[in-house]
Amino acid sequence: ITFWSNGFSVDDGPLRDTSDPANASFMRDINEGRLPSELSAEEGAESDVHLIDKSGEPYKPPPATLKPFGGEGRTMRDEASSSSSAAPPPEAAELVLDESQPTTTLQVRLHDGSRKLVKANHSHTVAQLQAHVAALTPGVSFELRGGFPPKPLTPSADKTLKEAGLLSESIVQSTC
Repeated sequence: ITFWSNGFSVDDGPLRDTSDPANASFMRDINEGRLPSELSAEEGAESDVHLIDKSGEPYKPPPATLKPFGGEGRTMRDEASSSSSAAPPPEAAELVLDESQPTTTLQVRLHDGSRKLVKANHSHTVAQLQAHVAALTPGVSFELRGGFPPKPLTPSADKTLKEAGLLSESIVQSTC
Protein backbone atom coordinates (compact mmCIF):
# COMPACT_ATOMS: atom_id res chain seq x y z
CA ILE A 1 0.00 0.00 0.00
CA THR A 2 1.49 3.33 -1.06
CA PHE A 3 0.34 6.54 0.61
CA TRP A 4 0.50 9.69 -1.53
CA SER A 5 -0.17 13.35 -0.69
CA ASN A 6 -3.55 13.10 -2.45
CA GLY A 7 -4.64 9.53 -1.49
CA PHE A 8 -3.36 5.94 -1.57
CA SER A 9 -2.95 3.08 -4.05
CA VAL A 10 -2.82 -0.68 -3.68
CA ASP A 11 -0.45 -2.76 -5.84
CA ASP A 12 0.15 -0.03 -8.45
CA GLY A 13 -3.61 0.35 -8.82
CA PRO A 14 -5.53 3.58 -9.31
CA LEU A 15 -5.43 6.44 -6.81
CA ARG A 16 -8.02 6.08 -4.04
CA ASP A 17 -9.21 9.02 -1.93
CA THR A 18 -8.68 8.59 1.82
CA SER A 19 -11.79 10.66 2.59
CA ASP A 20 -14.07 8.61 0.30
CA PRO A 21 -16.72 6.70 2.35
CA ALA A 22 -16.09 3.61 0.18
CA ASN A 23 -12.53 3.52 1.55
CA ALA A 24 -13.49 4.24 5.20
CA SER A 25 -13.31 0.63 6.45
CA PHE A 26 -9.98 0.10 4.61
CA MET A 27 -8.47 3.20 6.28
CA ARG A 28 -9.91 2.27 9.69
CA ASP A 29 -8.27 -1.19 9.50
CA ILE A 30 -4.91 0.35 8.51
CA ASN A 31 -5.07 2.93 11.33
CA GLU A 32 -5.87 0.17 13.86
CA GLY A 33 -2.95 -1.96 12.62
CA ARG A 34 -5.16 -4.67 11.10
CA LEU A 35 -5.08 -6.18 7.65
CA PRO A 36 -7.87 -4.69 5.52
CA SER A 37 -10.48 -7.31 4.61
CA GLU A 38 -10.02 -6.75 0.85
CA LEU A 39 -6.35 -7.79 1.17
CA SER A 40 -6.86 -10.80 3.41
CA ALA A 41 -6.17 -14.19 1.87
CA GLU A 42 -7.84 -17.45 2.92
CA GLU A 43 -8.94 -17.73 6.54
CA GLY A 44 -5.93 -18.36 8.78
CA ALA A 45 -3.36 -17.71 6.01
CA GLU A 46 -0.68 -15.10 6.63
CA SER A 47 -0.39 -12.06 4.38
CA ASP A 48 2.56 -9.78 3.89
CA VAL A 49 1.68 -6.09 3.40
CA HIS A 50 4.21 -3.33 2.85
CA LEU A 51 3.39 0.28 3.62
CA ILE A 52 5.22 2.85 1.52
CA ASP A 53 5.14 6.48 2.59
CA LYS A 54 5.26 8.88 -0.34
CA SER A 55 3.01 11.39 1.36
CA GLY A 56 5.27 14.21 0.26
CA GLU A 57 4.61 13.43 -3.43
CA PRO A 58 1.44 13.54 -5.52
CA TYR A 59 0.23 10.27 -7.07
CA LYS A 60 1.93 9.25 -10.30
CA PRO A 61 0.25 6.44 -12.24
CA PRO A 62 2.64 3.58 -13.06
CA PRO A 63 3.96 3.52 -16.62
CA ALA A 64 1.82 1.54 -19.03
CA THR A 65 3.17 -1.93 -19.66
CA LEU A 66 3.49 -2.84 -23.31
CA LYS A 67 1.95 -6.07 -24.46
CA PRO A 68 3.67 -8.17 -27.11
CA PHE A 69 2.18 -7.95 -30.57
CA GLY A 70 -1.39 -9.19 -30.40
CA GLY A 71 -2.46 -8.46 -33.96
CA GLU A 72 -2.99 -10.63 -36.95
CA GLY A 73 0.06 -11.88 -38.83
CA ARG A 74 0.51 -11.71 -42.58
CA THR A 75 3.01 -13.36 -44.86
CA MET A 76 5.24 -11.38 -47.19
CA ARG A 77 3.71 -13.31 -50.07
CA ASP A 78 0.57 -11.64 -51.38
CA GLU A 79 -1.91 -14.50 -50.97
CA ALA A 80 -4.93 -12.32 -51.76
CA SER A 81 -3.82 -11.52 -55.30
CA SER A 82 -2.96 -15.08 -56.31
CA SER A 83 -5.80 -16.91 -57.95
CA SER A 84 -7.07 -20.31 -56.90
CA SER A 85 -6.11 -21.92 -60.20
CA ALA A 86 -2.46 -21.83 -61.14
CA ALA A 87 -1.55 -19.78 -64.18
CA PRO A 88 -0.02 -21.69 -67.07
CA PRO A 89 3.74 -21.33 -67.40
CA PRO A 90 4.77 -18.47 -69.71
CA GLU A 91 6.29 -19.19 -73.12
CA ALA A 92 10.00 -19.91 -72.75
CA ALA A 93 12.51 -17.87 -74.77
CA GLU A 94 16.12 -16.96 -74.08
CA LEU A 95 17.10 -13.28 -74.00
CA VAL A 96 19.16 -12.16 -76.99
CA LEU A 97 21.74 -9.64 -75.82
CA ASP A 98 22.72 -6.72 -78.06
CA GLU A 99 26.20 -5.70 -76.87
CA SER A 100 25.95 -2.34 -78.69
CA GLN A 101 23.04 -1.29 -76.45
CA PRO A 102 23.28 -0.44 -72.70
CA THR A 103 23.25 -3.59 -70.54
CA THR A 104 22.44 -4.48 -66.95
CA THR A 105 23.00 -7.55 -64.84
CA LEU A 106 20.08 -8.95 -62.87
CA GLN A 107 20.33 -11.50 -60.10
CA VAL A 108 17.43 -13.93 -60.41
CA ARG A 109 16.67 -16.10 -57.39
CA LEU A 110 14.82 -19.15 -58.69
CA HIS A 111 12.04 -21.00 -56.83
CA ASP A 112 14.44 -23.80 -55.86
CA GLY A 113 16.78 -21.35 -54.09
CA SER A 114 19.46 -21.26 -56.79
CA ARG A 115 20.64 -17.94 -58.24
CA LYS A 116 21.33 -17.00 -61.83
CA LEU A 117 22.98 -13.84 -63.13
CA VAL A 118 21.12 -12.64 -66.22
CA LYS A 119 22.66 -10.06 -68.53
CA ALA A 120 20.01 -8.03 -70.36
CA ASN A 121 19.62 -4.83 -72.36
CA HIS A 122 17.86 -1.86 -70.77
CA SER A 123 15.34 -2.14 -73.64
CA HIS A 124 14.32 -5.75 -72.87
CA THR A 125 10.77 -5.94 -71.52
CA VAL A 126 9.50 -7.52 -68.32
CA ALA A 127 7.67 -10.05 -70.53
CA GLN A 128 10.97 -11.02 -72.21
CA LEU A 129 12.60 -11.42 -68.78
CA GLN A 130 9.73 -13.64 -67.67
CA ALA A 131 10.10 -15.74 -70.84
CA HIS A 132 13.84 -16.09 -70.14
CA VAL A 133 13.19 -17.24 -66.56
CA ALA A 134 10.64 -19.72 -67.96
CA ALA A 135 13.43 -21.12 -70.16
CA LEU A 136 15.57 -21.56 -67.03
CA THR A 137 12.77 -23.44 -65.19
CA PRO A 138 10.67 -25.26 -67.81
CA GLY A 139 7.16 -26.40 -66.86
CA VAL A 140 6.94 -24.30 -63.68
CA SER A 141 4.09 -21.83 -63.11
CA PHE A 142 5.60 -18.82 -61.42
CA GLU A 143 5.45 -15.14 -60.61
CA LEU A 144 8.37 -12.73 -60.61
CA ARG A 145 8.88 -10.07 -57.94
CA GLY A 146 11.36 -7.24 -58.07
CA GLY A 147 12.35 -3.99 -56.39
CA PHE A 148 12.24 -3.18 -52.71
CA PRO A 149 9.98 -4.09 -51.16
CA PRO A 150 9.46 -6.83 -53.74
CA LYS A 151 6.38 -6.21 -55.91
CA PRO A 152 4.85 -8.53 -58.50
CA LEU A 153 6.14 -7.83 -62.01
CA THR A 154 3.35 -7.79 -64.56
CA PRO A 155 4.57 -8.78 -68.02
CA SER A 156 1.35 -7.55 -69.67
CA ALA A 157 2.36 -3.90 -69.18
CA ASP A 158 5.21 -4.33 -71.72
CA LYS A 159 7.47 -2.01 -69.75
CA THR A 160 11.17 -2.12 -70.43
CA LEU A 161 13.49 -3.13 -67.60
CA LYS A 162 14.59 0.52 -67.35
CA GLU A 163 10.98 1.81 -67.21
CA ALA A 164 10.12 -0.79 -64.58
CA GLY A 165 13.10 0.32 -62.43
CA LEU A 166 14.72 -3.10 -62.55
CA LEU A 167 18.26 -2.20 -63.67
CA SER A 168 20.82 -4.07 -61.53
CA GLU A 169 18.00 -5.42 -59.32
CA SER A 170 17.44 -8.72 -57.61
CA ILE A 171 14.45 -10.62 -59.02
CA VAL A 172 12.71 -13.41 -57.11
CA GLN A 173 10.78 -16.26 -58.75
CA SER A 174 7.99 -17.76 -56.67
CA THR A 175 5.77 -20.64 -57.70
CA CYS A 176 2.04 -20.17 -58.07
